[in-house]
Amino acid sequence: MSRFRAVTGIVIVLSAVAASWIGARQFGEAGDRNLPIAPVRTGEFLAVIRTRGQIQAGRSAPIYAPMAQDLRISWMAPPGERIEQGQPMIRFDSSSAERDLIARRTARDQARANLDEAIADTALAERNDERDLVDRRLGVELAELRTVASEFVGRLEAEQGEIELRLARQNLRQLEAEIEQRAVSRESRIASLERQLAQAGAEVRIFESRIAGMELRAPLTGFPIYVTSGTSLAAALSGQAQAPLRVGDQVSAGRNLGTIPDLTSLLIDVTVEEIDRGRMRVGDEVIVRVDALPEISIRTALTAISPLAEMSFDTRGRSFHAYASLGDSADARIRPGMNGNMDIVIERVPDATIIPAQALFTRNGKPTVFLVGDAGFEPVEVHVIARNSDEIAVEGLGEDARVTLVDPIAIGSAETGNGSEGTE
Repeated sequence: MSRFRAVTGIVIVLSAVAASWIGARQFGEAGDRNLPIAPVRTGEFLAVIRTRGQIQAGRSAPIYAPMAQDLRISWMAPPGERIEQGQPMIRFDSSSAERDLIARRTARDQARANLDEAIADTALAERNDERDLVDRRLGVELAELRTVASEFVGRLEAEQGEIELRLARQNLRQLEAEIEQRAVSRESRIASLERQLAQAGAEVRIFESRIAGMELRAPLTGFPIYVTSGTSLAAALSGQAQAPLRVGDQVSAGRNLGTIPDLTSLLIDVTVEEIDRGRMRVGDEVIVRVDALPEISIRTALTAISPLAEMSFDTRGRSFHAYASLGDSADARIRPGMNGNMDIVIERVPDATIIPAQALFTRNGKPTVFLVGDAGFEPVEVHVIARNSDEIAVEGLGEDARVTLVDPIAIGSAETGNGSEGTE
């Protein structure tokens, strides 16, 4: 029994020595190879939530066609050029409306001439009526004088005068009634002509406003974005390409022709996963990078977070929308519709030791990095403080350290295993 134990112990010791020698050899061979290495850097570490989204305009002004018939575009501002507020944006062919305006102005001038003529006729008729009234009243006064009985006027003549006086008064009342009736008739005619003139003037103003509406001006400074000219459902279902509006197209009244986004209200709309929603709040610092302009980064703040979640079909989970206004720091080349990244800063670690994310491994359940030394690679356990998708802040390394981006022991073991299989 004692001899068996001694042999067993010798075998165990020899196995351990052989394993150590093989591991050292593998480790040394791995150290001799050109493995990817990165230096450790120090500085402020920003723990961020990286999201993607699209640039949008917080405010935009829609452009609609005027309420008129037979609208045909005769000129358009180029969509890629900047247009100032108040400058012409779209002009329509107004030749038909101008012909109608000429006819309406002619009708208005004729109505004004008819009214002026009626007013002149009324003034002349009123003077004639006043003269007739004076004559009739004078006749009444003379008839009254003949009714007075005196030594020069006989009784019979006085009675005859009474009859003439009653007749003169009756004629006066009849004339006054006729004059009043003619005045009402003239007033009615003048009122009718005034209504005709007002109606003709209103039609002229309507056509003038239509002609003025044939030129649409930019409500704000920006770049016009025109809608597509195709409205056919069959064309849309067949997948035919629909070009934007162009000169010569005929559009319907009140149709939306496009928009002008307010470039001073640009923001980025990103999608945040449900797991990250509770780690951010409005006012957090964000860093925006636009794909089309990789050389710039915009530092701003988180403006808003949508209160309701929506289903995310790509991850089969729920997500939230977050918004950050680019503000005055936005580059003049940024346009709505561009894609970009937004990093939401949730933690700052000053004077941190930072390594690439590929340099961190797990050995014996603990985070480990492999330091590059003169004798090869040395595994060192570290403490993770914060991490991002591409960098990690750790404790336990020097400032001038260098780490590998792959596990050298795992590579050596794999190569040795492959070699032994080949040998067998």
